[in-house]
Formats: sequence, C-alpha cells, structure tokens
Amino acid sequence: MLDFLIRGGHVIDPASHINGLRDVAVKDGRIVDLPPEPAASHVLDATGCYVFPGLIDAHAHSYFPGSGLGVQPDFLASTGVTTVLDAGTAGWSNYPAFHNTTVVNSAVRVKALVAYNNSGQIELGYLEDYSRASIKVEKIRRLLERYPGEIVGIKMRFQREVTGDTGVRRLRELIEVAEELGCPVTVHTTDPPASAEEIADLLRSGDVYCHCYQGKGHTIVDEHGCVYPAIRRARERGVWFDAANGTGNFAFSTAAAALKDGFLPDIISADNASNSFCLDHYAKNLPFVMSKYLALGMTLEQVVTCVTQNPAKLLGMEGKIGTLAPGAFADIAVMKLCRKEQEYWDSTKNPSTAVRADAVLVPQATLLNGVAVYRANDF
Repeated sequence: MLDFLIRGGHVIDPASHINGLRDVAVKDGRIVDLPPEPAASHVLDATGCYVFPGLIDAHAHSYFPGSGLGVQPDFLASTGVTTVLDAGTAGWSNYPAFHNTTVVNSAVRVKALVAYNNSGQIELGYLEDYSRASIKVEKIRRLLERYPGEIVGIKMRFQREVTGDTGVRRLRELIEVAEELGCPVTVHTTDPPASAEEIADLLRSGDVYCHCYQGKGHTIVDEHGCVYPAIRRARERGVWFDAANGTGNFAFSTAAAALKDGFLPDIISADNASNSFCLDHYAKNLPFVMSKYLALGMTLEQVVTCVTQNPAKLLGMEGKIGTLAPGAFADIAVMKLCRKEQEYWDSTKNPSTAVRADAVLVPQATLLNGVAVYRANDF
C-alpha cells in the first residue's frame, strides 16, 4: 500500500527527463516506482495541475527570529519550497544560535552559507565589516568543521555601500580565505565596486555569482545589451549564476537583455526576507518569481530546472532532492498555472517598468519527506 498516489498531473522533472502526464507514487518518505495496480492511503487528483519536485529556494534569509530579515523556513512550505539555502544571514559569532533555534527546529530542510563578516546580516543598514583585519578565518574554519554538510560555503555582500569603493581588493581577500578553507563562495553583486568582468574572472568553479540580473552600477550586459564574454567564460569553467531577485537586486532591463542574448540563469531564487515574503509585486514567493521568468519568455521546463535540478547539484544533493526519481526524498510541489492578469515589478519600484502577463503559478499542495505539509482547500 502506497502512502500517497498523485494521479493525473503533468510531471516536469528535468533531472529525470520527464515532461508529461504520469502518476507519482510515495511510500515511507521516498519516491517509489509505480506498482502495476497501485493502491494508496491518500490519492491526490492532480488533473489540470503541474507536479514538480519540491522546490529549492537557493537564496533566502531564514534566521528567524535572530535577524530582522529572517523568515521562518516552514512558512515557505505553503509555496512548494521543501529545501532552503540561507544566504549568510548569520556569521561565525551567531551561527550556532541560528543552527539551534532555526535549522534543527524546521521541517523544511535548511542548508546555509556562513557570512564572511562576523555577525552576518542582522538587519538592513547594519554595519558589515569586511576589512581583512576583522575577518576571523579560524573561527570560520571551526564552524565549517562543526557543521559539515549543513554549511555549504561563504557569503559576501560585494556592494559599494558595504565595502566602499575598494575595487576587487575585498573580493580577492575573500577568494584567498576560501582557498585556504577549501570551500566555495557566493558573491552578492548588486552595485559592486568592480566590473562584472573583474568579478567573474576571480570566481572559481562552484562559486556563485549572485543577483546576476541586478541593474545598479556594473551589470553583466554591455551598452549594446550583450553579455560580457568574461561572464560566459566563468560559466564555462563552472561558476553558477543565480538570479536571486529580492526587492532590490533585479532589473528587467538587465534580465531581458541577457535572456535575449541567450544567457539564462542557472538558478532562480526568491531572496525572500521579511521585507519581501508575501508582499506585493517583487518577490512574493518562489512560484511568483518563477512566473516572472515565464513572463520574460523562459519555458516552464527551463524555469523548473533552475529551482530543482540545478540547486540540488549546487547543494551536493543530486538524486536526493530536486527530482522525482525512485529513491529520492518524497518532496513534491503541485501547482496550477492560473490564467489571470498579473503585474511583475523590478527593483526600480516604478510601475511604468512593470511587466504584465496573463499567468501565475499557484501552489496547490506540498509533500515534504512524504508528509503532506500544505494543501489548498480546493485541491
């Protein structure tokens, strides 16, 4: 007897090369092969819906209640998210508190980046000291040793208002520390103190160029709307490009130009924080952000790849999450693509730059490790 049978849905699982109608079977917290004559304790009729692997939000701020930016990870389950990567909300000084209060108490799977500075992002406008003299490399090393598999890299906000006009110096120092510690880095690139080409040339395979479609200062596209060759070279050698929208890190002008030039994101994340989650227009939740990219012309399969298969690889959990293959954790998101007039904004916060579309993804149900954690009343 199966625990769940999700019947009649359109399954999109890029990791398994599936895009079509089929049923999905769940038993003992895992995806299993569909038996010849399936019987289940619970049958979910997904006719007219899409069935995806549980979504992976690879950039969010989930240190709740320790940071003013934090969103409780389990809130994300109602949006189809079953795994979240916290984007450096805590540094070495407060990471143990984040682990003890948030990570171990969340049903949603939580991985994390540790902030390069000592205390992470306590709040917007909070001083983040990235001077090399203030960085405690041994403290970060001990943290990586204490939480192996949970902490997957170091995060730095490489932004002029944070680092000052220091050029690439702070980024070079970060890479040197990461080399010493043997870990990847994620680099916030909104309004950076160096060019996109300089940033890209420093990043290594496995590093993440974050907020790749931001529109402040140096961007990844030139004055003709073409993606710089250095950006493409970085991708070729294994650098990940994450859209990570948020409220201030995304511009339609950059995104539309890059997509037209054939440069799609590797990862689409919402950058959800207390100033964006469930709020209008920008990055209400991950399915809302996914819908924004549908409005920009990406196919649904391309978008789903960026929130399932690719972030699973980034987290080193390929085959366990981000797929509906037999043996994977039974993380499942059921969605409807609802036809309605919808307006999507970017960080200019100007209605005149909004993109208007006729569809939005609406969560219907979420299974996490084979447990139903969200189900809409009309599903």
